[in-house]
Amino acid sequence: MLRQPDCLLVRVGELSLKSPPVQHRMFSMLLDNMRVALKDMEFRFEVMPNRIFVFTKNVRKAAKKLQKVFGIVSISPAWVCHSHLDEIKMLAADVAEKALKLRPSKSFAIRPHRVGVHPFTTRTIAEEAGAAVKRVTGAKVDLSEPDVEIFIESRSRKTYIYSEKIPCGGGLPLGVSGKAFAILDGKEAVVAAWLIMKRGVEMVVFVKPQAASLLTKLKHWHVGRKMQTYAMDDIDNLAEIAQKMKIQAVVSAAKIGKRTATKISEAKLLLLQPTTGWSDKDVQAAMAKIDLDP
Repeated sequence: MLRQPDCLLVRVGELSLKSPPVQHRMFSMLLDNMRVALKDMEFRFEVMPNRIFVFTKNVRKAAKKLQKVFGIVSISPAWVCHSHLDEIKMLAADVAEKALKLRPSKSFAIRPHRVGVHPFTTRTIAEEAGAAVKRVTGAKVDLSEPDVEIFIESRSRKTYIYSEKIPCGGGLPLGVSGKAFAILDGKEAVVAAWLIMKRGVEMVVFVKPQAASLLTKLKHWHVGRKMQTYAMDDIDNLAEIAQKMKIQAVVSAAKIGKRTATKISEAKLLLLQPTTGWSDKDVQAAMAKIDLDP
C-alpha cells in the first residue's frame, strides 16, 4: 500500500523575480503568514529558490489552509525519495498504480525537471520512469494529450513526484505593501479589496451594516495579519485614523456614496477602484474564486 504524500510542494511565482534583498524580505513574510495558517498543525519547512516544501502528517489539511495565503501560486501534494534513479523509477510506478489508479485504458506522460548535478539526464528520468510506469500499469504513453501527467522534480538530494496542482491566490505576501482602507458595501467592494490584498496590501475595513456578512469572505484571505474593522459611521474620523496608521489609500467598488467620497477627498487619500469597467459577470467570476472553501 502506498503511503500518503510526504509533503506539499509550494510554488511562489513572482517573488522569485525580485531582487535578492526584496526577495529575502518577502520570503520571510510569506513564511510568517504560512506559519499562522498552519498554527494548529505540526510541520516543518524546507526552503529552496522558487520552492517551499512543507512536511506534515496531514498534507491535505495543510493544503486547504495554505490555499488562501497570498504569495503562493499553487501547491502539490508530493511523494519524496532519494535522487537515485532506481528509487525514482520505483516510486513513480507506485504512485501511478496505487495513487493515480492508472490502467491500460488510460494514457500518461512523465514531466521531468532536474535541478543540480546528477549522474543522469532529464531525458533518462523520463525514459526510465516512463518504462517503469508502463510496465506496472499497462497504460500507454501520450506526451501531447495524456489523461494523467506525472511530474518528477529531481533536486540534489531528494526527488519529488506529484500529479496534482492546486491553484492558490498568487500575488504577493500580505503585508509587504503596507496598508489601505477598504469601504465594504457589497460584493463588488469585496472583489476590489481582494484584488488589492493580492498585491500584498493589508486591509483596514469600514463596514456598512448591510455588508457585514461579507466581511468573513475577506478575513478568510487576510491570513497572517489581523484585520482591523470600523463601523461605517467612523468614516468621519478617516483623516485622523489614516494619519495614525500611516495609510494613504482607500479601496472601494466602482461607485461610492457622496459622503464617503467627500471624506476621502478631505483626507487627501488616493482612491483605488480596481473594478471600474467590470461587468456583473466579471464580479461574479471573481467572487467564485474568493468563495473557495476555507
